[in-house]
Amino acid sequence: MSSRHKLCRALALLVLLSISTAAHAQQAWPSRSIRLIVPYDVGGIADRLGRIVADKLSEQLGQRLIVENRGGSAGLLAAVLVARAPADGYTLMVGGTGPHATGPATNRNAGYDPLKDFTHIAMIGGDVFLLASSPARGWRSLADVIGAAKRPEAKLDFGSTGNATPTHLVMEGFLATAGLKIAHIPYKGGGPAIQASLGDHTPMLLITLSSLAPHIVSGRLTPLALAAAQRHPAFPSVPTFAEQGYPDVDGGTLFWLSAPAGLPAEIVTRLNTDVRAVLKRDDVKALFEKQLLVSADDNVDRFQAFVSRHVSGWSDLVKRLDIKLE
Repeated sequence: MSSRHKLCRALALLVLLSISTAAHAQQAWPSRSIRLIVPYDVGGIADRLGRIVADKLSEQLGQRLIVENRGGSAGLLAAVLVARAPADGYTLMVGGTGPHATGPATNRNAGYDPLKDFTHIAMIGGDVFLLASSPARGWRSLADVIGAAKRPEAKLDFGSTGNATPTHLVMEGFLATAGLKIAHIPYKGGGPAIQASLGDHTPMLLITLSSLAPHIVSGRLTPLALAAAQRHPAFPSVPTFAEQGYPDVDGGTLFWLSAPAGLPAEIVTRLNTDVRAVLKRDDVKALFEKQLLVSADDNVDRFQAFVSRHVSGWSDLVKRLDIKLE
């Protein structure tokens, strides 16, 4: 055999070996622990959902998911970190409405494209928004709020979880449709916003139902309208915005599992299947019900189509309201 033939055979063997090694490495995923980046601080909905998924998904995958809270800039900092990470399945994030829809739509310097720079994998869960007021106001419906806001002497304001956040945008959408001028008071999160309304310093606020639920039950806040397609089973007496004449006011905050763009299809499918299995567990469904959270069961194609519509819908609202963070 000539030296040339020997060289060709050796090269062929090396190619086959490299292909076999790559295939084996891919099949072996996950072979070590996985980072799950949560784009907000400890204790919020994203953190709670992330830890539920990390705990149960670790069992499904046979490798530990380590939760890392990377709060800051309404989730944008964490999103940039993940967008720049290797697409190897070892860096995931709790994506969602904030970091992938309203954040990039309101901030021209976000530093990433919410669709092109990520692989969106599976829905985790979310919460709907509720408009509530201080009982001292005596309001019981949107009609009461509108009537109060239209009085000549009216000087009303509303609280949200921050400027250009989903809660702010949904409320501004309602005000634009209703033709109302009510001042916005942005707070640094739901806690301060709730405290301000409990003391009637801010007469109304719009934030997540799960955050307001204890105060609705205790009577310290009055529920006015739910920003959802239908009433919530835990609060069947609370009407929606649509029932009160505002069908376009429908919003909440959703969270899903994401990874850097280019994640191999087999890993995407595996994670989507496993996340959906986790959400069907009786113990997880009980946790979601207790915390008033909702979810959905979509395969990869349906879910990614939903994310595209979700991002586009929020972008359209931001353009209509002309709200930007510089």
